[in-house]
Amino acid sequence: MKSTRPIAHLIQEKQSSIVLPATWIASFAGLVILIQAFDTSLDSLQRFTSLIAGFTVIGYTWLLYRWIYPLSERRSSLRWVIALTNAAGMAALTTYLTGVVHPIIFVLFGLSAALSAIFLGRWPTHAYILVFTVLTLLLLPLAPALQLSRMLWLGFALLTIFLNEALYRLGSSLAARVEHLEAINRVSRTISATIETDKLIALVCAAVQEALLADTYYVGLYNGGKLRLELFYDDGEFFPPIDVPLENTLSGWVLNNQRSLLLRDFPKDILALGVNPRVIGKSKPSLSWMGTPISISKRPLGILAMASYQKNAFDQSDLELLESMANQIALVIDNAYRYAEVEKQSRLDSLTQVYNHGQFLAYLDEFTQFANISQTPLSLIMLDVDYFKQYNDAYGHMAGDQALTQLVAVIRQNIRNSDILGRWGGEEFSILLPETNGQQAMQVADRIRLSVKSLEITSLDGKTLPLPTVSQGLAVLSEAGSAEKLVDLADQRLYLAKERGRNQIEPPPDVESGLDSLNSDPIQAA
Repeated sequence: MKSTRPIAHLIQEKQSSIVLPATWIASFAGLVILIQAFDTSLDSLQRFTSLIAGFTVIGYTWLLYRWIYPLSERRSSLRWVIALTNAAGMAALTTYLTGVVHPIIFVLFGLSAALSAIFLGRWPTHAYILVFTVLTLLLLPLAPALQLSRMLWLGFALLTIFLNEALYRLGSSLAARVEHLEAINRVSRTISATIETDKLIALVCAAVQEALLADTYYVGLYNGGKLRLELFYDDGEFFPPIDVPLENTLSGWVLNNQRSLLLRDFPKDILALGVNPRVIGKSKPSLSWMGTPISISKRPLGILAMASYQKNAFDQSDLELLESMANQIALVIDNAYRYAEVEKQSRLDSLTQVYNHGQFLAYLDEFTQFANISQTPLSLIMLDVDYFKQYNDAYGHMAGDQALTQLVAVIRQNIRNSDILGRWGGEEFSILLPETNGQQAMQVADRIRLSVKSLEITSLDGKTLPLPTVSQGLAVLSEAGSAEKLVDLADQRLYLAKERGRNQIEPPPDVESGLDSLNSDPIQAA
């Protein structure tokens, strides 16, 4: 963001510390001029001129710094009027005042030029200096008592211009720094309003768009060796999230090196990096690019990048602002990830990492309502480990825990990602199968039964142990009608399967099991 406004608007809360001293100094200079009215060595005209000039300087000074300069903040065209008026007034003072007031003229001129640079800006101040100098040189013949050479006036004018330019550059640097800090503060306030990743990305979008002007910008999150552009804006259009590879790309270079990158002349600067970036979004090529890693303690979280269709669109200060924004974003993303992980763990069983009882019931209610509204099938499998107490007594609780985690792995291999697996309690598990009828659920249950039957586990002391068998009861929503009845039916059939000898599946009445009853020794079946 490049500022062209005067310095004063950036430090409004400090204006009194600038205006008041300047007003008193100028008023003191006016008072010195006013004192000349009482100098008996001067003729009556000179004394009268000093009297009028002294009062005018004091009055105009207070009017200028208390009301006119603040008004120019809201009306930029008024700055030029003020500059030209000040130039004419200062030229008149210089021409018609003589004697000891000459140093006062230099003080007033230097002071007014400095304050003009602060309140009016660069070019109105240059105009003020030039107009004042020209008018003074033209009016010098009218003041023969003014024993100052034109070269001296020109030298002083040039010196004032150099000082004004230095003050402008200092002010521009101050303006950039203040706006930099304001932008970071806005970003921090904006993105700290949430710890949800999806909402965070949307807030980052708004904050970035406000802080820096660019044709393209994106926020990419690093995950599993790939970069997912959660937010991608190009030439006035938002694009849906997309996964992009990191190999041989600018984003990959930034993440791999954990360094920011600024390319002012993209086609030329890219040659030195040895990468072959791909074009995404619009087909129009970018001519400027900058990106910075989003990371915590060198742990990559993602990247924040911007591009422009113009060369030299960004400079080092823009990159520093981008880096500061990325640091703020990294802290919030890291907090969001931590919160999401804590929230996730609160919904999972600590041992098996499947949904706990409460979370499974929440999903059961949600999916049941959806299935009833959409008239789609929904099935439930209640699964229990056979003779689990005897298994623990025979092999130990550590082997029992290992058997449960292995069982969960087997179940996951035989269900879809969209299916819901939960630990109902103890050694009992529940499997919710959306858009699955009774016959299909029977096939899933049979695959689980056969997979469990054929597996073994290795205990901590190296012994090979059988995996306990399981009994399963099935129910479908079409016969139950509600979530409570669905659980009740599946639970009843689970107990029927156990009564029939365990390692059994009890399906709904209209589903053919196709299974033979398996009865065996408890530990062997286990």
